[in-house]
Amino acid sequence: MRDPLDPQNPYRGEYAPYDAWIYAHAWQQARSGSFSSASDQLYSIRVDSDGWPQPMHVTAKHDLCDDGHITKPHCYNVISAYGIMDQDMSAQQQQDELAVRAGNLPQIPAWLADQTPLQVMVLPDGEVVTLGKLGSAPDASRAGSYYRYSKDGVELGHTAPGAEWWTLYFAGFDALRQAHEKDSYWEEDLGCVQRFNSTSGQVRELYDYHGTRLPGVKPPPDRAPKDYWWLSGTDLAAVYAQQNGGTKQSA
Repeated sequence: MRDPLDPQNPYRGEYAPYDAWIYAHAWQQARSGSFSSASDQLYSIRVDSDGWPQPMHVTAKHDLCDDGHITKPHCYNVISAYGIMDQDMSAQQQQDELAVRAGNLPQIPAWLADQTPLQVMVLPDGEVVTLGKLGSAPDASRAGSYYRYSKDGVELGHTAPGAEWWTLYFAGFDALRQAHEKDSYWEEDLGCVQRFNSTSGQVRELYDYHGTRLPGVKPPPDRAPKDYWWLSGTDLAAVYAQQNGGTKQSA
């Protein structure tokens, strides 16, 4: 890992106080060999492929906006520190991370912010998929099905309990699954449904979540996590407020 104070550091001047706090505590704890107590929290900073510690806002945006053109590493290098961060500093870290998400995720409609579900995803075409019906956030026991809503908040359907969200769109999936029932399993990545061979674990076919067969076995390189990002109901109102200048907008 390289020194963040090095003049060659491309992130120099971009570190927030909480980034510096994590780095300083990690360095001190590594030198002393001290251990955490039960009351401590764990904080981490990712290190890029050139060895530079990344500011939180860089990591958070990359996680949302990586469009597939950058080769993802098998694992990430991080530096970690434990302790209790100053309350104001910790609040600023959470606020900054929230601002990064709000600035890169699709616009949340007002009708959705008024009726918080357990989890929600705003799709690129403006439709909304929720885990649990609108207004179900206070009651986790209502999470069994996914619901599909139009841009204007009209319910368009819901899954059977336990079914995947994309079966709301993939009209021919049941027949396709039955045809490959003995040798396949299915997973979704960036809005793409992948058919894996049960024995080899290799991807055999790739479909858009609407059911269109796609070339290759990996999501197209223009797919970004921000376009298929699940927000928890607890974060929804805060992200919505950030997108609207910190205020609640009427529908």
